[in-house]
Amino acid sequence: MKTLFKFFLITISVSSASISLSQDAHPEYVSMISLISNPERYENKLIRVRGYFFHSSSSYNFLYDNIEDHKGGLLKNSIGVHPIPKNFQIPEQYKDKIGKKPLTDVHAKYVTFTGRFRQHLPYRISSLPTGIIEVLFFEDYP
Repeated sequence: MKTLFKFFLITISVSSASISLSQDAHPEYVSMISLISNPERYENKLIRVRGYFFHSSSSYNFLYDNIEDHKGGLLKNSIGVHPIPKNFQIPEQYKDKIGKKPLTDVHAKYVTFTGRFRQHLPYRISSLPTGIIEVLFFEDYP
């Protein structure tokens, strides 16, 4: 019986590892509305999200659901945009997409970002963004 139980535990942990690898390899598409209303659901996950990008400086970049939220200054309806940290292990299939263009190329445009979402920021004030996406790569639209 103990042997059967150990086998069961090993099977579960191997299955869990393969699930987490596939989640890392294939980002989940998330709408801005879902991300803003349920940020804890996406904490530390690889996601794809589309929105209106506004680049104001190297440390102040925001992705809004739409241009009207940007014009209205609704930071609560945005997420911060940062480059992926240097120690992040990039999935193999994305390595050739990284660093193709700078973020300044997509200022004031609708963009789809792929990266890791982090809700927990070192600061937390109600008017600041919901969290940040650490960008692996992005696609813009003409």
